[in-house]
Amino acid sequence: MKLNQQIFFILSWMSGTMNVGETLKPMNPAGMVSNLMSRLYGMEVINWKELVSYDDRNFLVIVRTEHKNPNMDDNIDPNGYLLKVFNSRDSKIPQYFDSLYAMMDFIREKGVPTPKRIPNIDGEFLSKQKIYTDLDDPSCTEFCEYVVVLQTFIPGLTLNKVPLTQPFMYKCGKFVGFIDKSLEDFYHPYYETYETIWSLEAIPKLVDFCYAIEDREKRCVVDEVIDAYKRDVLPSFPEFTKGQIHGDVNLLNMLAKEKPSSPMSDSSEVSTTSTTGSNSSYGLSFTEEKTYNLCGIIDFADATYSYPVFDLALITAYLMIDCNLDDPLEVGGHTLAGYLTEFELNQSEREALPLLVCARLVQSLVMGRYTYLQDTTNEYPLDTEKRGWPLLFKLWEHSMKELHDFWKQIADSYM
Repeated sequence: MKLNQQIFFILSWMSGTMNVGETLKPMNPAGMVSNLMSRLYGMEVINWKELVSYDDRNFLVIVRTEHKNPNMDDNIDPNGYLLKVFNSRDSKIPQYFDSLYAMMDFIREKGVPTPKRIPNIDGEFLSKQKIYTDLDDPSCTEFCEYVVVLQTFIPGLTLNKVPLTQPFMYKCGKFVGFIDKSLEDFYHPYYETYETIWSLEAIPKLVDFCYAIEDREKRCVVDEVIDAYKRDVLPSFPEFTKGQIHGDVNLLNMLAKEKPSSPMSDSSEVSTTSTTGSNSSYGLSFTEEKTYNLCGIIDFADATYSYPVFDLALITAYLMIDCNLDDPLEVGGHTLAGYLTEFELNQSEREALPLLVCARLVQSLVMGRYTYLQDTTNEYPLDTEKRGWPLLFKLWEHSMKELHDFWKQIADSYM
């Protein structure tokens, strides 16, 4: 099978039906943001900027204090709003939006900060809109349809912009554990059958994408991790706790803000400090400079009904990639310690955690390289590669039992 044929086959497999030449990301014709905000929400735009997004389009919009939306409060949020125009594929699945926002609303009631939807002038929280290629030409007939949603904007820094200290890693683990705990009673029928290639349950399916890794040494490690996963993790699934999970707790989906006061104990706003002091026991003694609080979680697009331990594996992997610790492998101990304060793991889950972290790195590296092959002008999917490959090799030099014991030792030091 030729490369372009193979790419089309896999794209079709990933997204159900997909036509040749179909573009998922919404178009962005001149004037679209102002048009949507005025026509749908009765707001006049002062300025806006587009935020990074994979398939959708997200716009941070600042509006004037006066508005013509009878379904809104009189007070305009000075932080602005997030205008979301969803991709053409998801815009065709009504159940997707129902499940997505049901989950966000559910955990916000439990104390997890998530964006709220803003009703439009018709009182609807979402609507499907025809976006014409030329909004200034009334005779234009070329358009695509996308679902449009307006949300509150949670101000804050993504975690790749704050100091990734050991206490912050602990608090990240705690925050993720609190999210998973908050989702224990959540149910939506859509997630009974929903699957995504980005779920850790889909690791065996990565073999269809591994051709993208041409380096022999890298491909060897990828194959070994996938084989180990199938041998050692899959048989343990019956022993894992099942539950609804966020499914993509990476550093760009978690938000923090600087706060000069002392750390809060509330699980929905947890803190970290940037430090200059030495530490004696895996960094448990620190000199405070700045305090950062976790203040929100966004992007629930990869949420699944799966295994909560997956969320812990994800945040551990991404913190390892971005941290500046002398030994990034210790991250797993700090996140584990924090997570266990909110959500208990059984022995099978704890033993599987190191391999799950390796599996997520493989998943990110393989799918990142594969995605880049689809559009070599977009290097964003390769962000993980520079530090991800050395980290994967470093992890794979150790037995999973060694990592398990190392992380347990660090986690026990918090008690």
